[in-house]
Amino acid sequence: MTSKLLPMLRTDVAGKLVEWNDQLAELTGIPSREVLGEPLVSHVLPAGHARVQQMLSRALQGNVETGVHVPLKCRVGVQLVLSVGASCHYSLAGNVLGVMAVGQLLASEQAVTAPAVPSTGQVAAPVSAGGPSPNTRRKQRMLYNSSRTRILERVATG
Repeated sequence: MTSKLLPMLRTDVAGKLVEWNDQLAELTGIPSREVLGEPLVSHVLPAGHARVQQMLSRALQGNVETGVHVPLKCRVGVQLVLSVGASCHYSLAGNVLGVMAVGQLLASEQAVTAPAVPSTGQVAAPVSAGGPSPNTRRKQRMLYNSSRTRILERVATG
């Protein structure tokens, strides 16, 4: 999962991260080597813990979860909210390996309580007072729908 377009992750059946793509690393400021093996919920803000645990549980039961809002913790003092689609991830033999999730950035804003962070000149995600432009939102919806279709096809073909 090295897609540069969409934030994607995969967990094992226990909910521990086994994949965290470059886009998630860029958005959160946390490289994959630091999150692999840790529970996904440890990288979610407390307000989203119950919903993420429910999403993982339902996906492992074979349900396709869509539109789950996941508030992620970030290193750079920015709060991210992803709309996530998740489904069960299977081996070629049909055994359940865990959950695969693909996200779409819904919101990114400077955390009010975050300590001041020296600027590196890099921006994790574009932020504007009015949110993403209509053109950006349209592109994000197209990418999300395309990814969701691929996940559903994978689930259907096992």
